[in-house]
Amino acid sequence: MNEAALDRGAVRRAAPAALFELPRFVTLGKALLLIALSAALFAAIAVLPQTGLRLPLGVVLGVVLFALGVIGHEAGHLTASRHAWLNDCIGLLSMSLVGMPSRGWKVYHDLHHRHTGVPGLDTDAQYTVAQYVSMSARGRRAMRWVCEHEFLFWPLAIPILGGICWSYALDIAQRPQHYSARVRRWNRADMALSLAFTLGLVAYGAAFGAGAFSCGVLVPLAVAGVVGACTLTTNHRNLPPLSAEQARAVRHHFHRNTRTLTFPRWLPGNWFTGYVPWQIEHHLFPTVAGRQLAKLSPYVRAHAAERGVALVYEGFFASVRDVARTRHAWGADGRLHSFEAIDRALAAGAAPESLPGYAAESRSVARRDLRDLLGLR
Repeated sequence: MNEAALDRGAVRRAAPAALFELPRFVTLGKALLLIALSAALFAAIAVLPQTGLRLPLGVVLGVVLFALGVIGHEAGHLTASRHAWLNDCIGLLSMSLVGMPSRGWKVYHDLHHRHTGVPGLDTDAQYTVAQYVSMSARGRRAMRWVCEHEFLFWPLAIPILGGICWSYALDIAQRPQHYSARVRRWNRADMALSLAFTLGLVAYGAAFGAGAFSCGVLVPLAVAGVVGACTLTTNHRNLPPLSAEQARAVRHHFHRNTRTLTFPRWLPGNWFTGYVPWQIEHHLFPTVAGRQLAKLSPYVRAHAAERGVALVYEGFFASVRDVARTRHAWGADGRLHSFEAIDRALAAGAAPESLPGYAAESRSVARRDLRDLLGLR
């Protein structure tokens, strides 16, 4: 390959070995702290009579619930603890505890890492040019409107993501021959605890009334959804996809479709977002604990500079603003193509196959529609 690429082996040799050591119990302690804080906030919202006091607590609870759930991201990468059983337990006590089966998330998320930036295969992908032009004119208008107003749906991100996690958890249960006995056992525990949490929210509303349910359940879920979308959507959205040649070696070229986000020094944003914003470092070293990624970053940047590889580092809030609206489709040529330009060309009578970035989808790639965009398939 002529294009400059990253070499994780070279970075690993340059970085201190201590950065690759996994924690023992630190992540478990963080999860238990967040569980206790969540329980205290649920209780306070239930007993306080004034909405003016309940509402801000509900906002705080949403941030805390997301911080708890996103620990499951580390557990899914086996980096929450060096002890395998404890790592699995942390996944159960974090993501599964807030209604999203942890093993289901891992199966879904592993596909994203395996196919980062690959049109039609990356589970976090934008629509491709081929998928967009395959729709009817009405379908394109609807899908384009949703994409360009995606921020309106961010409060729904948690139930959408929960549905995705449940769909993959059910796949584990329905196709046991494809998964190990260990994964199947933990998946059953994941689904049981996730279901218990969901039923618990219903019981909470029945016991404490509509006001407590609104401030203690609906508001926190909406806030957690917005924080989750700001954390997870921003990492790859509106960056060019990999070309067909680059897709043959994703681990060398993922950086074209990946950005790292930084917070102001006064804001402990990385702690509450589970260090997920360090995406360049995380995709290069998915088995490094999140709390070490910032320390690893200088070595990654130095290596990229030596290789002449451009990396994207942006401020967290600036990136949130930029990706709140999606106006492009992924092209098979490794470029972004605006919906506006595609629609204009089609209106002028251009054949879909003649559009820049068009390439026929594999039969293994299902035709996408609004259900995929909203995580409902």
